[in-house]
Amino acid sequence: MNQMPFLRNLNARMDRILIQIIQRGVTDKGMPAWEGALSPSDIGKMADFILSKTEKN
Repeated sequence: MNQMPFLRNLNARMDRILIQIIQRGVTDKGMPAWEGALSPSDIGKMADFILSKTEKN
């Protein structure tokens, strides 16, 4: 049970990192920055969608 707060913090950090990647892009990999093109809400939804596809069943 002691790992639960750690896992929650890790998940929250991963969410923030993913949102930053979507916002800033990865130009050397061909991914454009979406900040300014999408609303913060839409970027959050995109991150949620990506995470939903990577979760283990």
